[in-house]
Amino acid sequence: MRKRYLLQLLFIAFYANAVFSQPAFELGNISAAGVPVHQYTAVYKEHNVTINDIEKIKAAPDSCFYLNQSIQEINYGFYRPFSWCKFILKNNSDFTDWIIKIHQGKVDSVQLYVQRSNGELTKYKLIGRFESLKNKSFFSADYANLVSLAPNEKVTCYLYTSRKFSRHAAIITIEKEQDFNGYNKLFNIGIWALFGIIFLVSCIGFVLNFF
Repeated sequence: MRKRYLLQLLFIAFYANAVFSQPAFELGNISAAGVPVHQYTAVYKEHNVTINDIEKIKAAPDSCFYLNQSIQEINYGFYRPFSWCKFILKNNSDFTDWIIKIHQGKVDSVQLYVQRSNGELTKYKLIGRFESLKNKSFFSADYANLVSLAPNEKVTCYLYTSRKFSRHAAIITIEKEQDFNGYNKLFNIGIWALFGIIFLVSCIGFVLNFF
């Protein structure tokens, strides 16, 4: 009887560990711009964590995470102003440079870590609303990080986000660097054209008012 009970406990423990298996997000040659990764993202359950807890998050077993179900975002809500999540990327393409973009609308700051298969951990620059646009790594309203992946390489990304006021939600997308730069170029041209039109209209209005 005791032996059967022990076998049942071992089976339950094995099943509990096997239930959560985080899928990898596979980057293909035809990946569209701004592909969301939310359904491939595992969220750390514990609330009592800080931006300095990367070692704790790395060492945490899968039972400390839950797989996010929403395709639109990772919704942390109003009462969780900071949190960690992780996602796995596998490069099944010939492209090597990818942009991980976190929309700035519902987060105040972002800290990204990328761990290679050999254990090497890369810490990216902390970015947030405290940074002016010109001081960001990329001239973009959103928070963007460039991650280089060799063909067939797989990495694990750890992401910390915070939100002081209002609802906290992480919206994470991935796109090729060339697509990201192309969009930003068109956006910048449009912004400068708008400023030029405003300046021209202001000058015309001043001249008409003067005469």
